[in-house]
Amino acid sequence: MRLAAKLIAIPAANLMIAGRGRGRGRGRGRGLGPGSAGVGWVVRRLGGVSVGELGRAVELLVRQVGHWQQPRWAATAAGGNVSRADLVHRLVQEIANRAADAEGGPRRTVPRLDNDLALPDQLRVVAADLVAAAPPPEVLARAAAEVTATREVL
Repeated sequence: MRLAAKLIAIPAANLMIAGRGRGRGRGRGRGLGPGSAGVGWVVRRLGGVSVGELGRAVELLVRQVGHWQQPRWAATAAGGNVSRADLVHRLVQEIANRAADAEGGPRRTVPRLDNDLALPDQLRVVAADLVAAAPPPEVLARAAAEVTATREVL
């Protein structure tokens, strides 16, 4: 099922769209001002875990890496032996797997695109798919923790 169809299926009475932050500084990929491609995250409580918490963690990571060029993506992540791009792609795959499990569908491999600059967009898409699947609160909490842990080692 496509993301748009999934989002329409969520009852409007349970939703409130979170406001978008204002960007600071100049340049592409910095902040989420008017006209940006930012995602307005759905905020609702699911057993103590806010969907907005996952959205905030994703947006913080996207803001951190959204302006990076290829040499920065190719650098080795702190305390590891893989590139930053490999680490973020692994995160994207993990969140996609959680979304597939929550939907009850098969897990699919997220394609590794030639250009690492697409990784922040891939992260946003798979996180939105996870939210649309309405998983249990524990799944959202684990996904938010994974995003935060990845952000800390970048």
